[in-house]
Amino acid sequence: MSATVARNELIALYRSFLRELPARGLRSSPIQLRIREAIQTDKKTGMAKANEYLKYIKAQRMYATLL
Repeated sequence: MSATVARNELIALYRSFLRELPARGLRSSPIQLRIREAIQTDKKTGMAKANEYLKYIKAQRMYATLL
């Protein structure tokens, strides 16, 4: 059960990153591949770092929108 929950959280986190990045054709961009690789290598700290970075990206997008 725990592995399924962790996997679902990982997938949700990765999709959140994809939503924040600009759309790009059918192939994955280099940054998408690096994000996927970074999250998969060290799941505990990778997910924690990814969550913090995702918050930062969202804040930067909101800041740019407000300007």
